[in-house]
Amino acid sequence: MKERRRDSVASLIINVCILIFVSMMMWINFRSDFVHDDAWFGFTGWLSLRFFTVLSNLFLAITSVFIIVFDVKSIVNNKYNIPKWAIILKFTSTVATTVTLMTVVLLLAPLWEVNGDGYFTLFARNNFFMHFVNPILGIITFIFFEKNEKFKLRHVFFGLVPTFLYSIFYITFVCVGIWPDFYNFTFGGYMWLAPISAVVMYMLTFVYGYLIWLCQYKYANKKKTSKKASK
Repeated sequence: MKERRRDSVASLIINVCILIFVSMMMWINFRSDFVHDDAWFGFTGWLSLRFFTVLSNLFLAITSVFIIVFDVKSIVNNKYNIPKWAIILKFTSTVATTVTLMTVVLLLAPLWEVNGDGYFTLFARNNFFMHFVNPILGIITFIFFEKNEKFKLRHVFFGLVPTFLYSIFYITFVCVGIWPDFYNFTFGGYMWLAPISAVVMYMLTFVYGYLIWLCQYKYANKKKTSKKASK
């Protein structure tokens, strides 16, 4: 019971940090739009909502609120349980921000390095939180401190939903000329590559989700084995 309580406290602290960081970044983001400080984000205010990075971080913050509520209830009532639907939502948002993290690390940052802008440019200022800190905190808290026995391997497919929905809007808006191809899905204007890029992103998203689920599963089993050995 003490271990469950420690997990709830750790989860509560980390999720509060996520909520604070996302709130701060969004305040800076929209404030920058009014004072025209483009150095903070490039595309600020409502324009920033076109980015998967911003949307995924907002989604993570929203799901963190649900977890915070259940963590507080668990600590107060000394009954430790997070409903399956809340776990699925938190998992889905964690996968979404993981996609943000890995896309920057593996694709966008290397492109900026090749263009002479520097690999770590995309981790400057509020992007440090949006592209790195928040995704890492989401992964840590989900793997180590948030668990529901009914969360199974089949639920990994929920992690695909944000990427799938966003790709539909993104590809459509890019192909009809509403949005520029800021994620370079068309590799410089080859529109026929956009669906292929989307499928690759779906595959990678599933891999990220599976690895997060696997890490949580392995960690939970390790804890169970340790408990049995100590008895």
